[in-house]
Amino acid sequence: MKKQLRKVIILAVSLLMLLGQTPNIVFAATSPNISSSAYNSENIFTQSGYKGQCTWFVWGRAYEKLGIKLNSQFYGNAKQWWNETTYPKGQTPAANSIAVFGNGSAGHVVFIESVSGDTIYFNEANYHVSKAYDGAEENQTVSAFKSRSANFLGFIYLQGNPSEPSDPTQSGFTYPNNAQVSGDFLYVRDSSGNIISGRRVDDGDKITVLDVSYSTQLALIEYPTPNGVRTGYVTNATNIIKYFNAGAWKNGSTSENVYDSNGNVIGSLSPGETATPLYRKNGKLSVVYNTSKGANTKSGFVVYNGGFNKY
Repeated sequence: MKKQLRKVIILAVSLLMLLGQTPNIVFAATSPNISSSAYNSENIFTQSGYKGQCTWFVWGRAYEKLGIKLNSQFYGNAKQWWNETTYPKGQTPAANSIAVFGNGSAGHVVFIESVSGDTIYFNEANYHVSKAYDGAEENQTVSAFKSRSANFLGFIYLQGNPSEPSDPTQSGFTYPNNAQVSGDFLYVRDSSGNIISGRRVDDGDKITVLDVSYSTQLALIEYPTPNGVRTGYVTNATNIIKYFNAGAWKNGSTSENVYDSNGNVIGSLSPGETATPLYRKNGKLSVVYNTSKGANTKSGFVVYNGGFNKY
């Protein structure tokens, strides 16, 4: 064991001498958890038998830290990542970006944790330690970092404009999960329906549907990521979003008004009509119900309990 450790140390020192610049090793405030599912059961490279590669680590780190499951543009080697991605690219370092080097036949990728002044803080795998996470966050000046290889390609920006802050996450769901994605994944979108690069809700994920817009047919949801719960929009795919309490609310013998969150009447439910409960807020029950656009195509709040007492 001591001989093997000595070989690893000698190899690391030799590599650093060849690079001509020794990076500073620091303890990361939020260190990668290599035991998490982001690097194991949910990692496309682990699933394909390539655990330990630089691409394995960066794919996992993007998922673990940002909740981004990098799509098929990121299933190849480092050079292919650079050539195939539709994410914005550039030469300016940015937090939560991917640095790409074109050395060798496959290249190398590094996850940029943060940037402070002229210093880049980063994590990587299969560089100092063969086929494994290198074990600690490092830092170098921008010029020294780019000079690690004679073929520095640039940075892939996972969060759009480098100056834009990351979307916030929360530690838990606002309301209990009321649906599950089943049969396919769903792209996460903005309020206009545009796909947000790298964001998706996976098949099997349990979600909380907060609202279903009749006009846009977008569902506002909370969905899980390794770094917490995010809020976003998805297409109201009624064949994929499976509700846990489908049809569990039933109207009485009179018409029931449906209200928006501000108390305005936005519709009504006929006597005996059923709907699906989502959550309860301020004494009113949020339900999703059928319209001329199809099943579960509009949501709102009702006062009548409709025989539903689960929450």
